[in-house]
Amino acid sequence: MIFVSASGSFEYLPSAPELVSDKVNPEEIRRDVSPALKSHGADLIRARVAELRLEEKKVTLDTGEILDYDYLAVGIGARPWMPPGGLPSSATTTYRVDDTMRFRQLLSKASGGTVLVVGAGLTGVEVAGEVVDLSERLGAGFRVTIVEKLERAAPCMGNARAGELAKFFLESRGVGFILGKGVERVEEGKAILEGGEELEFEAAAWTAGVVPPEPVERLPRKYKRGRFMAVDEHMRVIGAQGAYAAGDCVHLEVGGKWAAKMAEEAMFQGETIAENIWRDLKGLPPRIHKIRFSVQSPRCLVSLGAGRAVLAYGKRIALLGRFPYVVKKRIERKFMAELDELLGH
Repeated sequence: MIFVSASGSFEYLPSAPELVSDKVNPEEIRRDVSPALKSHGADLIRARVAELRLEEKKVTLDTGEILDYDYLAVGIGARPWMPPGGLPSSATTTYRVDDTMRFRQLLSKASGGTVLVVGAGLTGVEVAGEVVDLSERLGAGFRVTIVEKLERAAPCMGNARAGELAKFFLESRGVGFILGKGVERVEEGKAILEGGEELEFEAAAWTAGVVPPEPVERLPRKYKRGRFMAVDEHMRVIGAQGAYAAGDCVHLEVGGKWAAKMAEEAMFQGETIAENIWRDLKGLPPRIHKIRFSVQSPRCLVSLGAGRAVLAYGKRIALLGRFPYVVKKRIERKFMAELDELLGH
């Protein structure tokens, strides 16, 4: 078995926004997987995938090396959607742990003033709440503003009441919202909104959604649904022999449900891939993947700072308070403990 990863580490991204307020540090939510891979006889190649050559059953790495495969599991995630011209030094994405730490460094250099969060999705509202916590702890006096192209906060929750509760709570903590306007471009210390309005800031977090990684973008259309890799109910890439894919790089529909692009769902998809490769080797029929986190029936816990979180369960059930935050932290601690046991830490 060959494992390709530039970092050789796993990051538990649901906890990443709390890096902003120093509630967690990178070591608490990141694990080096190379010792575990070695103990299981797997070879780790530290590189990035440059091209998926599915018809040839080959993968080209950014080092120029070409790998052949019998079975391929693609879990290369997505990349942040970026505005035209990219981001200046005063702004950064918060998609990965290192990105979020760069944003934390920007805040450490800021002297009060406006902190801009672009995008009011799950990550955006979580980051905003953590900035407020940091500001209150340090007495920094940050004024946090969230800009969202759609007309309501946390639209990706799929639960209107949960989005309203998140917005209400953040507004009670002094966070401002500009809804129904997208950001056309970002310059040094300044965002230009649709319609030409300019918004100055000292630090900005870009959380305006994701697009497929470049190797997926370059795939022939027959392997994609929309812009993402098309997989069937067994997590197999449609039209590609021996290839499976999971996580943010795929579009998965099972029984009329679309899988949400969430870390928790991606991990369940990875388990299905591992089992179905094993079943194929044994000559057994594949298992149908059960979507646990769907767009149609959302389930999420979103922290908002101050020891509070909002729970969204389905389209109608929403709860704001300390209890959802306690549950979220317990889930995170349990997951990391189980991961450490699996890795032999």
